[in-house]
Order: sequence, then structure tokens, then C-alpha cells
Amino acid sequence: MSERSSSHTFRTSHLQISNEDDIPSSRQSKNPNDLMEDGQETDDHLPIEDDDSLDIDDSGWETDLEVEESKGNYDDTGRKTYIEACHLMKVTPVSFFTRNLHLTEIDLKHHGLGAAGAKAIAITLVSNTSILKINLADNWIGDDGGCAIAEMMKENCYLTHLNIAGNRLGYKSGLALAEMLQHNATLLDLNLSDNEFDLQLAPAFADAFRANTRLITFNLSKNKFDEKAGAILGPAIGFNSSIENLDISWNAFRRTGAISIAISLKNNVSLKKLDLSWNGFADEGAIAMGDALKHNNVLLELDLSNNRIFTPGIVGLAEGLAVNETLEVLKNVQVDEHCEEVMKSMKETHPDLKFIFGGGGAQLGRKGQPKRRPMQILREYITDQKMRLIDFFFALDKDKSMSITRDEFRTGIRRTNVPLREEELEQLLDELDKDGDGEINFSELVLGANTSKEGDRFQQKTENLKQKVKEDKIRNILSPPPRGRSDRPGSGSNRLSSRSRSRSRSPSMRSPSPVSNT
Repeated sequence: MSERSSSHTFRTSHLQISNEDDIPSSRQSKNPNDLMEDGQETDDHLPIEDDDSLDIDDSGWETDLEVEESKGNYDDTGRKTYIEACHLMKVTPVSFFTRNLHLTEIDLKHHGLGAAGAKAIAITLVSNTSILKINLADNWIGDDGGCAIAEMMKENCYLTHLNIAGNRLGYKSGLALAEMLQHNATLLDLNLSDNEFDLQLAPAFADAFRANTRLITFNLSKNKFDEKAGAILGPAIGFNSSIENLDISWNAFRRTGAISIAISLKNNVSLKKLDLSWNGFADEGAIAMGDALKHNNVLLELDLSNNRIFTPGIVGLAEGLAVNETLEVLKNVQVDEHCEEVMKSMKETHPDLKFIFGGGGAQLGRKGQPKRRPMQILREYITDQKMRLIDFFFALDKDKSMSITRDEFRTGIRRTNVPLREEELEQLLDELDKDGDGEINFSELVLGANTSKEGDRFQQKTENLKQKVKEDKIRNILSPPPRGRSDRPGSGSNRLSSRSRSRSRSPSMRSPSPVSNT
């Protein structure tokens, strides 16, 4: 037997020690009772240390067993699991994913994963303990991939942010995700926008609103929820006590659905930011919202842009704001000259309330003239200062990273004295920050400037056309056509005279057709 052996050999040798032939003669001659002296343990008198053929000690034995049991370190990232899952699903592994499985945040949007790729990632995330935030937007994972993600979320207790927007999720995956939300206790931010959820899923998501007590930010925008879905979801939103930021814009919550959602704010105790833009709330929804604001003391920001709200709705909102003491931002309410007095009174009673007007229409001044757009004001300032666009950007970008935060942009605009009011500055930031990541890079500024130029050209053409129509009307008033006759083709007088001539011409008065002489 060799002095050093493998752990398996070691255990075998250890077991063979009990064979009588292998025990030294000195040990065979002794009685076991003789090995005990003055209460000492038997092992103290064993002459194992005198036998050079057995190099054994307790520490070495324990170490060998540990090496035997731990053949490799446990991979908590799941890299090996992901490779095996990709092989099982017959898809090519995403190298970006495998390289970054140890990070806390991974962005996999626009990777074309499909259902099989999403399943492989879901299998990996079941055991991954590193990733806290993952973006899987726009990957066309479909219902099968969505169901796999929902199943994974039942096991994963580390993910806090999940974005699966724009993935063509339908009824099957929507139902699985809604059921998952009823039991999940770790997810804080969920984005399900731009999918195909409709009225069929309204009861399931209503149950999720009632049961979930952890979710803080929830995005269900750009889906297909309609009036009836709004009537179902409204009471559930009022019952929820955890969601602070809710985006349900770009649906069709109108009439009774809009009223139900508005009424939910009377009971809700958590919502601080609510986006209801592009839903067709109309005046009836706005009036209901104004009534709800009388009772709500939590909401800080409300977006009602592009909801066809006119004077009656504005008045209803004003009545609610007269009582409400917490709302800080009322965004993009489209107003005209008839609503100016109402808005002035609202501003007087709530001097700290920020109004962001427009709502898709032109922002009107005191005489009803469209005001300049914020980007147009910024372009004129840059031109007046004889600067290039990149020069202005570098003046704000102190670290030359070609990207600045919204706060840095806001501070730079104020420092350089660009003539923008507060609401115009906020509108400019929203226009430039297209992807909503909270930063503005140089390409976004260039895109905004080019878009503004195109808007100026279109506005100029529109103004020229209006001016031409106005001049034509004035010309016709100053020089009316002679009575009984008009030189304009297709005019009423010409049509009348032609009909009169046709009626007066009887068949007998018509010229006879020429008869040939035979």
C-alpha cells in the first residue's frame, strides 16, 4: 500500500485495517483491557504512529473526504445551465448574456430571442442569484416565451425589475403573468406595455391588482383594454395599496371605463404618478376625475394629455383642484381661449401647481396665436449666439461623455439664460429624451433640432395657406362679382342659367337633323 493514495483507495485501506493479518504483532499480543490505563482512551496507546506503512492522521482523512465530495465549485450564475438549455432548445447562446451573468442588471432588448431563446433564459434565471434587473423588451417571445418567464418568476426570488414589453404576448401568457403576480413577493417594477392584452384578461389583472402588495411600478400601456375592461380594472386599482407609478396610457378606457378608473382614485392610498394619456377620457371622464381629486390626498402627477378634454372637462378638473392639496403636476391638458380664465383661476388658487399644456394641440396665447415650440426657441438662441449645435452641447457636457442627465441639461439651460419658461423646459426635455432613460445624448439633440426644422417648414406652409385663404376672402368681399352673372366656373348662377336654358329648349325648337336627298 502506498503512503499517499486517492481518497477512494484511502477509504478502502482504512476498512482493511480491521483484517487481522494486517495488524502488527505487537498489537495482536495485547489484550484490549490492557490498553486502558488510568482512565485514558484506548487510542492513546495504539502504536499507529510507529507504523511507517500507515501514514494516517485525522486531518488528512477529513481533507481527502472533502475533496472527494466537492468535485467543482457551485456556479450560482447558471452559465453551464444556460449552455445546456440552449442545446436542449436548439438555439444559439447569446454571448452577451453568458458574459454578463454575474452582473446585477442585463439589457437584452432587440436580441430576437423568440420563444425558444426566452425559455433557455428562463431556465437559467431559475437558479441565478446575481441578476436583479433584466430587460427582454422587443424579442417576440410570444405566448410560449411569456409563460416560461412567468413560471420562472414563481421560483426566482431575486429579480426585482422585469421588462417584457413589445413581445406579442396574448391571452395565454397574460393569464400566467397575472397569476404569477398574485403570489410573487419580490418584483418591484414590471413593464408589460405594447402587447396584446384585452378585455379577456381584465378579470385576471384585476385579481393581480388586489392580491399583489409588493409591486411599485406597473406599465400596462399600449395594450387593447377597452371601456368594459376599464370598468373591471377601476375598482381593483382603488383597492391596491403598493403601486406608486401606474402607466395605462394608449388604451381605450373611455366613457364608463374612464369614469370607473377616475373613481378608483377616491379609495387608492398609494398612487403618486398616473399616466392616462391617449385614452379618450373626454369631458365626462375629466369631470369624474375632478370629483375624485377632491377626495385624493396622495397623487402627485397626473397625465391627461390627448384625451379630447374641452371646457366642461376643464371646469370639472378646476373644481377638484380647488379642494385638492397634493397634486403637483397636471400634464398636457389641451386648452383654448375659452379655458384661459379657468386656468388662470386654477393657477391663482394653486401657485405651486405645474401645468404642462398642449395635449397634442397648439399652445395658445392670449390672442389665440400658436406659441413657438421650445426646440425652436433653443435653435434661435444658438443661432443668435453664433454657436454650433455641438458647441452648445459641449458647454453643458462637462465630462465630454457625449451624454448628459436631465438635471444637467436643466441646470445648463438656466445657467446660459436660454429664454425658456419652466413648462417649456420640461416639454423640451420630454421631446429630446425619446427613449426615456433619463439622459440626453448628442444624437438625440441633433434629431430634435432636425425634427423642429421640419415642423417649422410645415407650420410655415400652413400659415401661408391660411393667409392666402384669408386674402381671397377679403378680395371677394371688396370686389363682389356682378349680379346675375359670375365668372367663376361651377358657380351657382352659372348652374342655374344653364338649367334654365336646358328647360326652355323644347324638342320642337331644336334644330332638325339634316335629311339627305336621295
